[in-house]
Amino acid sequence: METLKLTVGIDVSKDDCKCNLSKMTSELTVKVIASKTFLNNEKDLQELLKWVAKNSAGYGPLRTGIVIEASGVYHERFALGLQQAGHRVSVVLPNKAKKYMQLLRVMEMQMIRFIRHHYLQKETVLLRQCNKR
Repeated sequence: METLKLTVGIDVSKDDCKCNLSKMTSELTVKVIASKTFLNNEKDLQELLKWVAKNSAGYGPLRTGIVIEASGVYHERFALGLQQAGHRVSVVLPNKAKKYMQLLRVMEMQMIRFIRHHYLQKETVLLRQCNKR
């Protein structure tokens, strides 16, 4: 199972930031690799950078993406600091992140139905061909 993508999701509040590092595999499954809560201050921003580097080190050249939920002005320190450290940062509205995840689930279910239907048809044709012989 090949890892396609690494992403850190950050939920920021006035006091702290809850972070999840997750990977997406070639089977399009998402698995949380590590989780940690950091205080929303400059010192813990540096700790977050070290945590991301440490936990994403074993995945070769994959660049870790950062997704931060916008929360007033509280997310700005982390968004700017992570971007300045060279990370690809996306700041999203909380309702947009939720809708995106719902869309992915719908698309996954449609893909599963399509694959099942396609392979069932193919198996049926093969069985008919075998029975004719």
